[in-house]
Amino acid sequence: MGDRMKLSRRALMAGAVVAGALAPVAYKGAFAAKKWWAEGGTPNEASQQIADVPMQRLGNLLRGVWTVELVTPTGLNSPLQGATLLLDVGERGRGLRGYVDDYAKLVDSQATPHYQVLGDLVGASEGEVRWRLLDLSRPRRMATYEFVAKLSDDWARFGVDKQDTLTGTLRRLDLADSSEPLELPFTARKQDFVEARDRTPLDPALAAWVIAPQHRVAHQLWHTVRDKWHLLGEDRRVALRTLGWQPGPKESERGARGKYKDQNGSGIDFLYMHRHMLGIARTKNAPPPWQHFPLPVPMAETDRVGFIRYFENAHGSSAPPTWLAPEDEAYSIGVARIKSRDTFFGNFQVWESRFATHSTWPA
Repeated sequence: MGDRMKLSRRALMAGAVVAGALAPVAYKGAFAAKKWWAEGGTPNEASQQIADVPMQRLGNLLRGVWTVELVTPTGLNSPLQGATLLLDVGERGRGLRGYVDDYAKLVDSQATPHYQVLGDLVGASEGEVRWRLLDLSRPRRMATYEFVAKLSDDWARFGVDKQDTLTGTLRRLDLADSSEPLELPFTARKQDFVEARDRTPLDPALAAWVIAPQHRVAHQLWHTVRDKWHLLGEDRRVALRTLGWQPGPKESERGARGKYKDQNGSGIDFLYMHRHMLGIARTKNAPPPWQHFPLPVPMAETDRVGFIRYFENAHGSSAPPTWLAPEDEAYSIGVARIKSRDTFFGNFQVWESRFATHSTWPA
């Protein structure tokens, strides 16, 4: 007889263990397959997918008005040379949209832009972002170009709109047109957000008071002590009471956080302190106040003219985009939430309805 299969007791035991471990997995898989077939044998319904925090921050950096430069002599005759590029990402969105055309045409609400941006941020990063251009002058809205770009942000740690650039390759997708090279290097420079102080200069006396170290430290200390009082040990509380820096009356402090923040009158302290500060500003020729809260940035697809005007901030009342506080993730997320469309429509408009009066300055 030939060689016979030999099984040791150890091999049999190992096989039994493996079979026992796989049996529940197989049962669960069979149950899921049976359930799927009973429900019609089709994929599950699509679930809502929103951008995570890193993707939202990438979208914040891309959102804005850019100028395209083709950096080789062969690109000088391209219709994209010197064109204005609008990039927009919906709040917590993952799609990338916008337009490309001459600036004069983009700010003409009656004109149709030459190209529409179509892309998304799934799998994208500052190292590589892709989008296509649809030619709106053609009946079938064909994709004629693809941008493959790398984002360079000199202020990356702070996430502000200053000196941002996109560099990469412009690829021609319309192979029937041989008048342009298939690939061209490009650079796009972002228009810096124009701050309100650049549109409405402050009186020198007011500016000196606002930026004075004593005022800034006192303001920061006032807020910090209120916000952290419930976390401080008794030794630090005693030290602050000795200096008179405690929030509210001694031994009856009114912290702005913690269990009783909505019952101790700390909100009234907040209103009165800022009322006093605004009164000082009024004596130093402060500019006129807002008549209403600034609206969020319009979406480029629905109001491209308003989108451009928002970043130009000619009236000086556009709210600046969000920013980052290095090494303070909670603060960075909090600022982004305060500046979000959800907070504007869910909170600020309600507060404006309930608390706004005809008098915009403190008496």
